[in-house]
Amino acid sequence: MKRRIISSLMIATMALSLVACKGGSGSAESSEPSKETESSGEEASSEGTAEKEITFSEYESDSEEIQAVLKGEIDYATIGTGRMYEVLNTEGIKIVTYCSDVTPNYSCCRMVARDSWVKENRETVKLINEALIRAMCYFETHREECVDLMVEQLNADKEYVEAYMLNEHYRINPDTVKNIVMDNYDYMVKVGGIENLNESVNMEDWIYNDIYKEALDEAVEKWGSEDQEFYDNAVKFYQENNE
Repeated sequence: MKRRIISSLMIATMALSLVACKGGSGSAESSEPSKETESSGEEASSEGTAEKEITFSEYESDSEEIQAVLKGEIDYATIGTGRMYEVLNTEGIKIVTYCSDVTPNYSCCRMVARDSWVKENRETVKLINEALIRAMCYFETHREECVDLMVEQLNADKEYVEAYMLNEHYRINPDTVKNIVMDNYDYMVKVGGIENLNESVNMEDWIYNDIYKEALDEAVEKWGSEDQEFYDNAVKFYQENNE
């Protein structure tokens, strides 16, 4: 099945890096060897800087990752937005950093669709992006109201939704962020994170940033006067992350 990246619902969805505070045996700042480091230990790079080999571990869910950190099976885990409430209310772990601090505007939660469907429904795809852009504008100035809307949509407790939606690192943006997607794709290739890699595929050909740009231009024309600062920033953001 061929699919193309259209846009994203959110790019900086506040994924978290966590570590366990391991009782008397150490803490986040412990100098003990990493449990994810191979037995070969540290090696000196050509510049004389110590390097560590990292082992990536896969788990079925964020909750399993949190438990693995607590048990000392792994040193840290990257946790998604939906588990913010669990993280804040689990004794023995703490937030080390936010992914958006390490790699600003990193690609996350990409919107995808069949290539054939996009080609047959280009106008629909453009209008979906226009709606997402205007919704983002509303969200930024009505965050508390959007919490209530999400509580109703998810049928969830308000405290659960507030834990991530009111966090300053919860930043949504429908922009295609092509340059960052490509950086992430190249990284995944280098660490062996893509199975059955087809080197003949040019990933840039599968990102419809041109449709998003059409949607952005039309959104500016239709609603730019409602919040000029927002739409000016959206145009600048597109230029910085796609051109």
